[in-house]
This record gives sequence, C-alpha cells and structure tokens, in this order.
Amino acid sequence: MFVANRPWVKENLDGLMKQWGYFPELDYTEILHHLGEYTYNLRAAQRIIEQHLWGGEVKADVVVKFLDMDIPGRIELIQTWKSGIIYLDMTIEVSNVYREFPEAQMAILAHEYSHAFHYLRDDFHPPTDSLEYENMTDLSTVALGMGQMMLRGREVKRNPSTRDILGYMDGNLLSYAQQIYESKEGKYPPADSMPHATIRPGSETSWKHEEPIFTIPVSPPKPKKKITYWD
Repeated sequence: MFVANRPWVKENLDGLMKQWGYFPELDYTEILHHLGEYTYNLRAAQRIIEQHLWGGEVKADVVVKFLDMDIPGRIELIQTWKSGIIYLDMTIEVSNVYREFPEAQMAILAHEYSHAFHYLRDDFHPPTDSLEYENMTDLSTVALGMGQMMLRGREVKRNPSTRDILGYMDGNLLSYAQQIYESKEGKYPPADSMPHATIRPGSETSWKHEEPIFTIPVSPPKPKKKITYWD
C-alpha cells in the first residue's frame, strides 16, 4: 500500500512546479462565496477555477450534479479540438452527503479539477499505482494554487459524532507541501507564461475516473467519535 512521505512530497512538488510553472494561490474565499446547496452555485465556482487553470486556452462545458453515491466526487470528461481551441465536455458529480457543506464541495472541486488538468496534459504521466496517483492528485492541488481550498475543506464535521476526512494525502503532509509551495514564489517561471494544456493523443476518447477505495492511516479517534473517509 502506497503512503506518501516528506521526501516524496518535496521531490514531486518540485517536479510539478518546474513542469507547470508557478500558479498564484486561488483565493478560497472567492470560491466559497459561490458554494452551497444547489448545482448553480457549483457552476459559478467552477468558472473561476477554470479561468485560474486554463485562462482562454480551454473552452469548457461543465455539468455539476449532486447524487447519492458512496464516494465524495467523481469526474467524467471528453476533449475535442477545433480551429486551434481545446473544447472540454466534463461532468463532475458530488455526493449528496456534502450538499450542505460548502467547504467539502471546495475540496472535492480542487481534487477533481486536478484530475482534469492532468487529462489535458499529454506530457503528464500518472503513477501506475492508483493510490500513489491519488496522492499525486492531492499534491497537484497545491502545485496548481488550490492547496488552501483542499486544506480548508478536507475535514468535515457532519454532526457532533461524525467527522469526514476527504482526500488521500495525510493532512500534515499536505500542509508541508503548502509551506514549500508558498516559499517557492518567484523561483519558477509564472504559470501564465507557460502552456496550460496540450493536445492529448486520442483526444476524443471519453475518460471517466473512479476514485479507489482507501482508508488513510490516522491515530485512533477519540471515544464516541465516528470517522469516515473518502472511499
């Protein structure tokens, strides 16, 4: 079973920022302002994220749905290309469990949009180990300037006795990655000076990502506290 550690975080974060450039931090409060119980809120938030990630390089048509499902989020997309413009049809599904938790929606969007960013890069090669790839996706939220979105939304208190932990990477490691990211401003080319998307071979093939089942190793919970995980 893959478990990330500090050397892995440092090496891979450095590699991602060298490859993609330095993305400025996306203001998580701007995203939270648009999140809530209804899908049109999520659509407003996703437009801000897309502008942050791709600028005008990608024309995205995104549908966001709340559904009854046993994982927090899921993504399905297809890329096409016409007259020099990349078009992206994408569906993001969010568990109904988090309909009333904007912070959780924020973390789910950060994670799923990182998957979409990977998909649009023909120079990105995900690890063959599925759990390592999911850790890489959490790490990518930091490299793409969405680390605060992930950090502030990954723990969800659904009620006094239930606390959900979203994502795959340990929270301390994610915070460590965010500290590295913040210390690197000005040390990599700015992301807006580099291409944000490339044409992937077989671009008109539909792609759907299913999150693997995984329980994050943590210290035992306090008595009478039920903890559930992204699974």
